[in-house]
Amino acid sequence: MAKRDKDLFDRMRAGGVRRSVAKTTSRVVAKAPGGKATQKHVSGIASDLRKLASELEDRANGGSRRRSQTRSAAAKKAAATRKRNARRRSAAAKKAGRTRTTSASESARKRATAAKKRPRTRTKSRS
Repeated sequence: MAKRDKDLFDRMRAGGVRRSVAKTTSRVVAKAPGGKATQKHVSGIASDLRKLASELEDRANGGSRRRSQTRSAAAKKAAATRKRNARRRSAAAKKAGRTRTTSASESARKRATAAKKRPRTRTKSRS
């Protein structure tokens, strides 16, 4: 079994890090002076832990700014969609209104013209 940094392992476990992660990290740190590959690995682990810590702080303070920006963008998009659809409905209603008034006045005009042209005759009643 490889050697590991026992103090680091215990401290990480006390901080709530999973056992497997703490074990792997403490082993890598124990080998760290070896070369660049291990240094990069240790730096990557530290970076991940920093990201995790900042995310935890962010959530504790009422949520992510990025998430609120996403929600804001979604709200703006939804508002634009509602506005666009309202404009379409309004245009369709105006068009329908013009059609109704035009067709109503045309049909009234046609009836009036037809009534003028038609001669008035009496029909005989059948008895």
